[in-house]
Amino acid sequence: MAKNYDVLLLGSGASIEEIERAYSAPASELPILSEEEVARAKVARVPLDEYRRSVLAERYHSNYIRKVIDKVVAFLQEEILSRGGKCKVSRVIWEPSRDPLGFFVFRIFFQVNGQNFALLVSYEDAEDYADSQDAVAARNIRDSISKILDDGRTESR
Repeated sequence: MAKNYDVLLLGSGASIEEIERAYSAPASELPILSEEEVARAKVARVPLDEYRRSVLAERYHSNYIRKVIDKVVAFLQEEILSRGGKCKVSRVIWEPSRDPLGFFVFRIFFQVNGQNFALLVSYEDAEDYADSQDAVAARNIRDSISKILDDGRTESR
């Protein structure tokens, strides 16, 4: 299915693996910093090469998050289709969880047969499903979809 939805990533970061990958990348792969980024590095007294590597690590992570989003959105669309509905995703937001024990969540805004919904998927479930199509994660996401559609609620919790 076509990927024609907005993605908004609120927050940044990188895994240990992404940081190690960025720090082992050749200088030719490092991003060119904007004037604003150079100014931030100077204020923080971080050497420009190190700052460029941290920016690269965040880009690696951003690309990874977008791949996770694409897989979870495809799963959502397949689930809705299997129920006889048409699903149109308009936006996905990756944001810090409001739960003090949570990390990040994916908030997926979509329409089914003209009705608006918002699905909340934990980072853990999204990542587990995207990385290995984990059965427990798939069931958790499927259960959240069911709660919205079967109960007539417009947003999962």
